[in-house]
Amino acid sequence: MRGHKLRVLSACLLAMGMRAAAVSPASKQARMDLPADCTLRMAVEVEKGADPVVAHVYFLGRHVFEFEGDADGELVAVYDLDKEMWHEVRKGEAVDMAEVREWLKQSEERTAKSAANPRVSADVKRLTKAMVQPDFEVSASGNSLTLKNEFVTYQVTGVPIATEGKIALFAWDRLNAYRKAMVERKLPPHSQLAVTGELEKRRLFPAQMVLALSLPSGSASFTMRLEVLPLSAEERAKIKAAADKKGIKLGEASKAGGS
Repeated sequence: MRGHKLRVLSACLLAMGMRAAAVSPASKQARMDLPADCTLRMAVEVEKGADPVVAHVYFLGRHVFEFEGDADGELVAVYDLDKEMWHEVRKGEAVDMAEVREWLKQSEERTAKSAANPRVSADVKRLTKAMVQPDFEVSASGNSLTLKNEFVTYQVTGVPIATEGKIALFAWDRLNAYRKAMVERKLPPHSQLAVTGELEKRRLFPAQMVLALSLPSGSASFTMRLEVLPLSAEERAKIKAAADKKGIKLGEASKAGGS
């Protein structure tokens, strides 16, 4: 059952183009601080009224840990925010930004070649272009943000952040966008990077995101809700044990939680 739910969550996050950063619900506070050590809980409502699909990501100092589901699952990726890289635990490989840039170049060349194929329909060509050049129309009102193009509309209800300096969660989200595209073979990272950039510029975190898709294959919508939870002693122990097993040295947590 867990594997099925993770596949559903993966599909939703693929469609959303952003595996979002952590926030507390907007109704609870006007501004928020982001601790360096925390658990990010993401709940996606796939069908109205159905139980949400839930996943967790763990922040510990300058490293971020992704497991299959939660800390009881298999460790699949470890991000090093200072070095701008991540470790593919299953493969025993490390991916840095030099590899990312080379992959981006090749990926964009393949996309351009595909879009030039005369057998591809006009609407699919526009969709393909929008995947690498999202060109969102952006509008904001208070803590609400809308990003829209021909195929995708994001409606974000956010919370302004009080933490000073750069935010580790945004640094992780950018690396996560590249990893999903390169390793998990999902959508190109451009939409996720664009949305993350708008949120970072406004220092705004999405407590809720509603995504509406209007694709050549049909329409769909999803709702994602996010919150930051304290990192429990049990979770901390499991994460440190996993890090020790892989030879990853964890530094002291930053008080501000930034980079």
